Amino acid sequence: MTWFTERIVHWGREHGRSNLPWQRDRTPYRVWIAEIMLQQTQVATVTKHYDRFLQRFPTIATLAKSNQDEVLAAWHGLGYYRRALNIHATSKQVMQQYEGELPRTVQELEALPGIGRSTAGAILSLAYQIPAPILDGNVRRILARFQGVNGPPTTHIPDRRLWQIASEHTPNTDCRNYTQFIMDLGALVCTRTNPKCEQCPVHEKCLAYQNQETHLFPAKRIAKTKHDKAYYLVVFTDDDKILLNKRDQEGTFALLWDTPELNGSETLEPALADLNLNETKSFHQLQFTVEPYSISNKIVTETVFVAKYSLQAAKLGTPPNMQWFAMDELSTIGISVKARHRIELALTQGRN
Repeated sequence: MTWFTERIVHWGREHGRSNLPWQRDRTPYRVWIAEIMLQQTQVATVTKHYDRFLQRFPTIATLAKSNQDEVLAAWHGLGYYRRALNIHATSKQVMQQYEGELPRTVQELEALPGIGRSTAGAILSLAYQIPAPILDGNVRRILARFQGVNGPPTTHIPDRRLWQIASEHTPNTDCRNYTQFIMDLGALVCTRTNPKCEQCPVHEKCLAYQNQETHLFPAKRIAKTKHDKAYYLVVFTDDDKILLNKRDQEGTFALLWDTPELNGSETLEPALADLNLNETKSFHQLQFTVEPYSISNKIVTETVFVAKYSLQAAKLGTPPNMQWFAMDELSTIGISVKARHRIELALTQGRN
């Protein structure tokens, strides 16, 4: 082991996290699901959903046999739903190609949907105890600060160097503990803001700490923020049905059920007419604006048009590529938090 590795393992045995739900039984399947959930979601949020998801899909076989809507519904609350589609696709591929067992090489794991080099390394090290480096956000931050690795975020030079350093410090023995403990160090001590440098086991040789430059590492890409306006239609009926359409395979909310999105600042009546739902005098309407929110480097302001029909859904018919759902069915389908929030607001506004 390198000096760096020894210090982190020693620190982790005393201070590392040991009560996370995915640490109880480190099977390849459980590790994989946890790593995918943790990619873009905070630990506290994943902790709330992890056990529930595994109760619904206890094995890779049960996941592979399920349909997309079941997986998307179980993923509700975690966001970035493309990850759910990827694990569903991967489960099917693993059942077909690897007899239900995740492969044991980085190359084979990387060939599966949604698994990159760092996730592959985590699966190998944590589940199989096969040495493989990882470079998630926490580890990247630690190594960049420790070695003083920085550079223009639009180039691959820092990335290549950090992978080299990560490989040098990944031990042949005790790789599971090292991998877990370096992630713990980034989460608990070497944090993005206000790092607890005096508590860090490697601070005495950390270049960023020595130069009082921890805030500069790693360099970040400056993303331009766009301001978008979106227009949605919420249609209720007298028999408590709601009209939803399924999004296509591209975008943040791919293949999720959603309230129909309108193109441009349309008014309600033409939108209903386009759907062949414009029954004269059979609905009352309202309109409201959702508080702006941020997603994918965009600040989105939504205008929501609501039509409450006094007719039953069966009498209105079903527009192409859409479906009527009972309100109590929404918990069983893949629908985003934003769409549910929009529907709840529409219900609340309609009562006022």
